[in-house]
Amino acid sequence: MGNSPLKKGLPPSKATLGKEVKMRYTPYPMKRVRNFLGLAASVIILVLVFPRSAHAYVDPGTGSYVLQIVIAGIAAASFSLKLFWGRIRAYFSGPPPKQEDTDSDE
Repeated sequence: MGNSPLKKGLPPSKATLGKEVKMRYTPYPMKRVRNFLGLAASVIILVLVFPRSAHAYVDPGTGSYVLQIVIAGIAAASFSLKLFWGRIRAYFSGPPPKQEDTDSDE
């Protein structure tokens, strides 16, 4: 395979069909996804940190709505904590101790 199309980086052709060819794994698509997500996150952060002036009116009801959302979030978090407290406690305390078999017939 001196002048193989695979060595040149070309796709397999009819010449390589039927022959055993070792293909290298390259995580190129994953790198593209990671680069895209990094770029998208950077753009979102820049838009949120440096916003344009909105020149918008915020009425007094908006403050009470934001307060209602915060209270609802706290209530949901506390309910979830209460609901899963046993599992959380068991996870951090480790496995329960093993109980030995005790025969009372001895």
